[in-house]
Amino acid sequence: MEVRQVEGGNKRDWFNQALVKRVGDRRDTFFWKDKWAGDDLLLQTFPRLFSLAVNKEAKIGETGEWVDERWCWKWDWRREFFGWEEELFLLLQVVLEDNTPVGDIPVVEQ
Repeated sequence: MEVRQVEGGNKRDWFNQALVKRVGDRRDTFFWKDKWAGDDLLLQTFPRLFSLAVNKEAKIGETGEWVDERWCWKWDWRREFFGWEEELFLLLQVVLEDNTPVGDIPVVEQ
């Protein structure tokens, strides 16, 4: 069956909704703009945090580092959070707990 033969709705939308990115070496996966942590883009799930992020084009490899064989996220925000934004940040951390990069794959600077 060809993609163009699929019935109903936006014929390409079903594919994009089902597509999940495998992180791999973290150099090709955008933290906010690729679907890699859950069913939605992080920028859609956490639009307020996305608006506060300094680097909206960050790749996963630029948003953390390996410390003692453990992935540690590095955060760079435009300003400190208001109280309710702290709660959003805690929710983001919960999402990331289940989607932490695995293994120490070196990130090559380009």
